[in-house]
Amino acid sequence: MGKFPGGKIEAGESPEECLRRELAEEMDIDIRPYAYFGTSDYSYDTLSVRLIAYKAAYAGGTIRLTDHDAYRWVQAAELSEFDFAPADKPFVDKLPALVEVYSNTRGISNNKNKQ
Repeated sequence: MGKFPGGKIEAGESPEECLRRELAEEMDIDIRPYAYFGTSDYSYDTLSVRLIAYKAAYAGGTIRLTDHDAYRWVQAAELSEFDFAPADKPFVDKLPALVEVYSNTRGISNNKNKQ
């Protein structure tokens, strides 16, 4: 099952600081969160979670997994082909529209068949 990297906010830590720390710990990379993306509240059988997502820029490092078995870069439109944790699904649903808006504002085509 796929999941987005991240983890529990520690005492005195902002969500952005948590995200930077978690990606450094889990993937050995440095990122710079720059905009809030959304929140997902989900209740599993014995646990309730609140996920807070941010848009972030890659700032350095080479991915070296320390807490995951694998990673994969995919197109936003391909995300629906993967099985994600239920709490992550709201973000999966929002990403294709975000990428489309980003591409349209920069004159980039995500459709490989367009001439």
